[in-house]
Amino acid sequence: MLQGGQTPCAAKGLVVTDPVTRRLHLLQALLAMRRRSLLWCKSDWDPLGAAGSGAALGVFFLSTAMATDSITFDATALVKGLDVFAKVQLPYLAAVTVNRTAEAVKKALRNEMYDSFTYVSRFTANSLEQTHFATKAQPWTEVGIKEYAGKGNAAAKYLAPQITGGLVFQTRFQWRLKSKVDGYNGRYMLPLHNSPAAELGETGRIRASQYVKALYGIKAMEDIRANATTDKYRTSGDYVYVPYVGANKTQQKYFRALGKGRIPNPGIHRIKAANLVQLFKQLDQVPMVEKRYDFVYTAELATTNNVQKIFNAEFLKTIGRPNA
Repeated sequence: MLQGGQTPCAAKGLVVTDPVTRRLHLLQALLAMRRRSLLWCKSDWDPLGAAGSGAALGVFFLSTAMATDSITFDATALVKGLDVFAKVQLPYLAAVTVNRTAEAVKKALRNEMYDSFTYVSRFTANSLEQTHFATKAQPWTEVGIKEYAGKGNAAAKYLAPQITGGLVFQTRFQWRLKSKVDGYNGRYMLPLHNSPAAELGETGRIRASQYVKALYGIKAMEDIRANATTDKYRTSGDYVYVPYVGANKTQQKYFRALGKGRIPNPGIHRIKAANLVQLFKQLDQVPMVEKRYDFVYTAELATTNNVQKIFNAEFLKTIGRPNA
């Protein structure tokens, strides 16, 4: 039986009486008690209400803002049920541990991007962010994917289907086609990155600038061009939109002539040397994508593999034993 003030050493089954070492083992034990239940739904679990149990170092939970791509670590429960020394030191330790764990999670999530996708742009790789830095007063942090963008598409939006599976994200390019192109009768315009008409960027995919050129070329940017100082633009006549023609005799005749005897496939074509070269393929349905980017599992694994090591190291530094 243990005497008062003693606790078993988890590593060797020894009885430890040194108060500093005893506190470290106590905190390690509290962490181990909840390691198997790190994920909680923020809408179902109140960290302040549950903190009184004192049975955890902290938990990650999904953000209600975007449950598929935001992970939060809350260490409020860390400071409950401990002695005066621990209560003085633990707010600082909790904040440092949480912030360093967030850094490890971001690194793991970025590496998972490169493992999951053939091409990862710098914009996507840099879209991971820590939206709240832990402090002694608020020992929690949130790591997520940016939900805002300038002229482009927010990474959180186009990565969401890759995290959960489902309908592919509809970019601004797709919505402009649907709202601004006369006679548009498709559901999705699939880019053909291997087309001879493609202008490729460093990732081997069609440059964003060519999407804009194509929109101007098929007169899908007339509302913007109307404010320009000229009624002409460089891509005028360089791109043409071919809808699904069906039994429309007038359209059949027009597009058969444009295609030099055959009706071109539905989509956006670039005119090169007086010939049509397809750049985008029109689809009748919005494509479905399977889950490819395992955001939640990667974050949970990075937390499990790092949080205790980080806490132990910071604890020893705090008590002046960095090499213990």
